[in-house]
Amino acid sequence: MPTDAQGITDVVAGVARERIHSAITNAWPARKQREFMLAQSAREGVFVALNADDDTVVACQFLDLYSSILPAMSHVASIGTFVRPEFRGHGLGKQLWRATKAYAVVNGYTKAAIQVRGSNLAAQSYYKSLGFQECGRMKGQVVVDGAPDDEVLFEMFF
Repeated sequence: MPTDAQGITDVVAGVARERIHSAITNAWPARKQREFMLAQSAREGVFVALNADDDTVVACQFLDLYSSILPAMSHVASIGTFVRPEFRGHGLGKQLWRATKAYAVVNGYTKAAIQVRGSNLAAQSYYKSLGFQECGRMKGQVVVDGAPDDEVLFEMFF
């Protein structure tokens, strides 16, 4: 929901500050995140996990059209997952994926794709645990703080 924009921004910004997990190096401000969410199609969404103690967003998973301009790819979802460090390893990503995948299937997606930094072995393991298969690698695709890194491509057919 757009009301979660600040919490989503906080989670993504925290991951971006770590400089090792994502190609995103600067999170959008909450205002832009809210605008992005309001502009998403009915088939897209951002799913969140809340801290039971204070209802703050501690994890989020984006489901977007892989390409919003190519109808021939309208069956493919692009996925992105972000979890605050202190909440990693507790199954939140898997819970988010269950909700995201169910939403994707109901909304006509038959495939999901994700790009993961080559150095992010934890995320690669996470996506493999969900059933994603590695299907390619783009060498030197990401440069963060002057250091090149590969992007590993994963896909899953529903």
